[in-house]
Amino acid sequence: MAYKSVIYSMDQKENSKNGVPEVLLDKLYEFTNNGQQGGFILAYVDNNGAVSINCKVGSQVVELGLRKSLEKFLDQLELNECSVMQQDQDELE
Repeated sequence: MAYKSVIYSMDQKENSKNGVPEVLLDKLYEFTNNGQQGGFILAYVDNNGAVSINCKVGSQVVELGLRKSLEKFLDQLELNECSVMQQDQDELE
C-alpha cells in the first residue's frame, strides 16, 4: 500500500473523476516497483484547462527525493527561460 496518494486540482470545484483514471495511476505506480523505493508525481492539464497534480509514493524518502528532483528541474527550466529571454533581448539591441 502507498505511503501517500494525493490528488490536487488547481480548480477546487473540479470533480476528481474528470482526471486521469485511478486504474492508470495504479498501473504507473506498479511500474515504479509498487512504490518500494519508487513512486511518482504527475502534473498535467486536462481538456478543460484545469491543472492537476497526482502523487503516489511508497515512502517519505521517495517523496523527498522526487520533490528535490522536481525543484532542480524547475530551477533549470527557469534558468533556461531566463537565458533565452536574455538572448532575445541582446538580439533586439
